[in-house]
Amino acid sequence: MNKRNSEKSNSANSVDSVHSVEEPLPNSRKMYVNGRLHADVRVPFREISLAPTKSMNGEMDVNEPVRVYDTSGPWGDPDFHGDVAQGLPALRAKWSR
Repeated sequence: MNKRNSEKSNSANSVDSVHSVEEPLPNSRKMYVNGRLHADVRVPFREISLAPTKSMNGEMDVNEPVRVYDTSGPWGDPDFHGDVAQGLPALRAKWSR
């Protein structure tokens, strides 16, 4: 595969990845943690389930889920039913004023 074909392949993959917010990521769920200073602020995280680890003695060790900051915005939230033409809700309008 030459460089030009490789670039086309990569750009096609990036286009597909844009649409991935429509499908949930495997072994994970979107969750929110309320802010400490402002309880009405919900900080988005993705909680990723991990497979158990087989130790040297053959026992299976449970791995707790890992939480990572989720930058997908409301479009990655299955409970959000927004309209792209309308834009996002003005959640922080009161703060700006």
